[in-house]
Amino acid sequence: VKCLHSYTLFSLPPSLQAILTDAIALSPSSPEAHIQLGRAHAFTGNLAEAERLYKHALVLHPSFAPAHTSLGKLFLFQKQTQEALIEFKKALDLWPDDGDAFLGLARLEALQAGQAGQGGEGGREEGLRRAAE
Repeated sequence: VKCLHSYTLFSLPPSLQAILTDAIALSPSSPEAHIQLGRAHAFTGNLAEAERLYKHALVLHPSFAPAHTSLGKLFLFQKQTQEALIEFKKALDLWPDDGDAFLGLARLEALQAGQAGQGGEGGREEGLRRAAE
C-alpha cells in the first residue's frame, strides 16, 4: 500500500478499500490505518477524503510524522505550497530522519524554482509533474 501516493485517477479495488476500512474498524485509534486508507483514496483521485483521513490521523496522534508528510505531499500535489511547507517542516521537527519529508521539501523547491525560472504555465506543470512522481 506504500506506493499509493501517486495521485493518479484509478478505481480503488473494492477488496483493498474493504481491507483498509476493516483495519480502521479493528483499530480505530491507529493513525497508520487512517494514513493507508487516505493514500488509497489519494491514489484514486479522491483528494478530499484523503485529506480528511490524514487530518483525522493527526487528531488521533498529533505527533505522528507520517501523517504530516502525507498531508504535505497532498498539499504539494494541489499546489498549496505554503501548506505543504508547513507540514513537511512539522514532520521533520517530529522525525528528523524522515526521508519522505526531505524528498517532499526538495520537490517543493524544484516546483518553486520551476515557477520562478520559467515564469509561465509550462514551468508550473513540469514542477508539478515532478512533485507528484
